[in-house]
Amino acid sequence: MNGKFNIDQLKLESIKIINASIVNQLDLQEVPKSDFSRTMSFKFNFAVSRESKQAKVNFLVVLKAKNKIDTDIRVEGTYEISYIFFVENIDELSSPGEGEHVELSQDLIIAMANIAYSTSRGIIYTRCLGTVLNDVILPIMPNSEFERIFIKGYKAKNELTK
Repeated sequence: MNGKFNIDQLKLESIKIINASIVNQLDLQEVPKSDFSRTMSFKFNFAVSRESKQAKVNFLVVLKAKNKIDTDIRVEGTYEISYIFFVENIDELSSPGEGEHVELSQDLIIAMANIAYSTSRGIIYTRCLGTVLNDVILPIMPNSEFERIFIKGYKAKNELTK
């Protein structure tokens, strides 16, 4: 990897919602904040096709609410959203890794993760409106958090299926 990342060479080509589901075990109309604790976990997966100059980001987020009285999860929202990016200079921002992996530059990973996360915030907010998770808004994530997560770059799968 010897290229310098330039946001102008990154284009978002498509967004696909893979999963948007809510399990509501108690058939609640809303999750009262005083009675329930909430957690959020998320994960990024990346895949690359150097030949087509594309990168895929899958963003998965799981939102959970459990009653403070017991330990059972009572409400769970799962959202998986896939993003396809065209990266003009992907050969300069990636290098072959071990096995079937490609190493991607930290700047490229952070930019794609930031775009995927921020876009997902809006998608998930609108998907939660009118549901038991009506007031869910994913927190704003500073760039420093993405830098911490992807401090050593990322090894993406050397494949891309839409």
